[in-house]
Amino acid sequence: MSPRTGPHHIRNYKEGALEEFDRAIELNPGAAHVYFNRANLFQSMGRYDEAEKDYTRVLELTPSDRVAHLLRGETRAQQKKLPEAMADYFSYLSQTPDDQIHLKAASIVGKSPKCA
Repeated sequence: MSPRTGPHHIRNYKEGALEEFDRAIELNPGAAHVYFNRANLFQSMGRYDEAEKDYTRVLELTPSDRVAHLLRGETRAQQKKLPEAMADYFSYLSQTPDDQIHLKAASIVGKSPKCA
């Protein structure tokens, strides 16, 4: 494995990306997409508490972001916060009753709630 593709290089790349996201948030704290991308990165690094906080910030800025509800639910499930995860899944499902991800989320939750 080359030094540019090994675990150390990837870790450095991710840390560098976090620094860039932090700078972007300092410049524009209302940029939901930056929080969303940083949350995805935190989640990929197993930093679920920080990912949850960023997904929550996305939802404060853009409450109708259905994907942020789904991903925050996944993050909460990773932390064994199952009631909170289920609430996020239900929120996602209520906004997305007909797509394939709905079926996956419903199977995770164990039942499909009534979707408006």
